Amino acid sequence: MESSGIVAHKFWKHLNNVDAASNHLSLPMEFCVKYGHLLPSTVDLKLRNGFVVPVELDRSKGVLNGVLCFFKYLKLKGDEWLLFEYSGRYYLNVYIIGSNCSEMNYPDVIDPFKECIPQLVTIGNGGWRFIWSISKTGNVSDAINPPSQFLDRCGRYLPERVTYLLSNGMKKNGAFCHESRKFSGLVAMFDMAGDRIMDSVHMLMFAFYGGSLIKVSAFDENLYEIFLPGTPLTVDTGCWMLDIRKRDDYYCSTIVDGWQIMRDCLKLAVGDRLVFECPKDSPDQFSLKVLKNDV
Repeated sequence: MESSGIVAHKFWKHLNNVDAASNHLSLPMEFCVKYGHLLPSTVDLKLRNGFVVPVELDRSKGVLNGVLCFFKYLKLKGDEWLLFEYSGRYYLNVYIIGSNCSEMNYPDVIDPFKECIPQLVTIGNGGWRFIWSISKTGNVSDAINPPSQFLDRCGRYLPERVTYLLSNGMKKNGAFCHESRKFSGLVAMFDMAGDRIMDSVHMLMFAFYGGSLIKVSAFDENLYEIFLPGTPLTVDTGCWMLDIRKRDDYYCSTIVDGWQIMRDCLKLAVGDRLVFECPKDSPDQFSLKVLKNDV
């Protein structure tokens, strides 16, 4: 599930016991309207451990059919949170947050009847996540206690000084106190977003990848990701998702998906040049300039 480029779109589904026993799962209407026409009729659900399940997409209803085997494999009972991440291809990356609000430990056993390649699940390879609900819209506490399960997994690796990275590339210094087991500095971080944005934030997701960087994503009341204003994510009002991977020869990286959408939106022509600018310590987010060919 390694992928870099401009941000991937994310949304959550909070399962109840009925959902966990169903073979169908509805997708957010906003996601279906925006990306439903780009997805094939068969979509792969991919887990971090390499497990892949193909499901059928009913575009007219915005429903995934055939998800029950996926739920049974993970032994989901309800009250889990499913984070879906779409990068413009034929699959959805799925991360599972337990009822304790921390990312769960994924099964080691891969179904021998499926063509899946086991992947090592570590903090350094894909990070580790927890969620934090905001009880009063727009009211973010300056300090929070992460779930104990998250700290059991990551606490020993957390430095006292951390850097919060927002989805628009903006950064703010924060801290983690090992004695109180709290992150602090959140109010200063979201002061940059402004009151209008914060009034729509319903939930936050924190992702730790090792080192001192903590990536923070905000979600609205419909559990759809909020894209914060500012550079380097936005160019005018444009934001595109690119899937960039190393070629088999390992000598260079290639845009393997998302290019056609961006090309058409920018109305690029032969001879136009693109300049990608990457801010320091933000290798997965780029600002973009188009140099038109006037000849």
